[in-house]
Amino acid sequence: MQRRLGSAQHTALIGGGLLLFSAAIFVSGQQIKAREAAPAFSVGDAVSETSDEDAAAMAEAAGIVDQDPAPTDDGGAVVFLDPAEEVASAATQPAAVDENWTEKLLYRPVPTAAGLLQAQGYNIELDGLTPLDPDERCTGSDGREWFCGAAARTQFRNFLRGRALSCAVPDEAPAAPVVTRCTVGGEDLGTWLAAQGWAHAEEGGPLAQLGEKAREAEHGIYGNKPALPPVVIEPGSAAPPPSFTGPALVAPNRTAPLREGNFPPPPSLPSQ
Repeated sequence: MQRRLGSAQHTALIGGGLLLFSAAIFVSGQQIKAREAAPAFSVGDAVSETSDEDAAAMAEAAGIVDQDPAPTDDGGAVVFLDPAEEVASAATQPAAVDENWTEKLLYRPVPTAAGLLQAQGYNIELDGLTPLDPDERCTGSDGREWFCGAAARTQFRNFLRGRALSCAVPDEAPAAPVVTRCTVGGEDLGTWLAAQGWAHAEEGGPLAQLGEKAREAEHGIYGNKPALPPVVIEPGSAAPPPSFTGPALVAPNRTAPLREGNFPPPPSLPSQ
């Protein structure tokens, strides 16, 4: 009786297993059919269907920040730089004379040309004059060409002699040249240069009449090359040659060297 029950239980277990296996095969087949019937879907489709606004919102929610965004295509348009980013040109225009500027002493002026000078960070251009380039050449009434620009600068330097100037300048030295008036020892520099003919006076300017008079009188750059004064050496004016006569040299006293052993005796040791 027990053997029969064991065989029946064995048969029931085998039948139940077959039913479960068949059910699993059936369910798998249904899933495969459903997958084949569904339309194809890819990641690219998801990206294309997502708008830029949705993508930005999703990235912001996820805490993703684009540190180096790609530049937008402007179709080849010219991008204009901000004026503050443009490189300043070295050839800046001179600043206009301001009535609010105050007189200031400028020490150790250095003339760079007739009508131009530098002092304490200021680049000064004298008002009413056209600066004369040091390399400029002039032709005198005698037809000879000479370096009038270098001569004018030399005369300007000799007139200043390194003296301090009194100029109307702004409080801070700008990068551009300052067109202003300067005096030294109470004499106006522009007036002196125009009257001596060592600079061109601007037409219609305050120094135009002085410049015209210098031209008519052939002063400075309007005349011939200045002749150097001759060097005259008068007899007896030359310095005498140095004299090598003097007291006789006296040889130092020599003492005979001490012989070996002729040294003073050593000091005696203190008694104990």
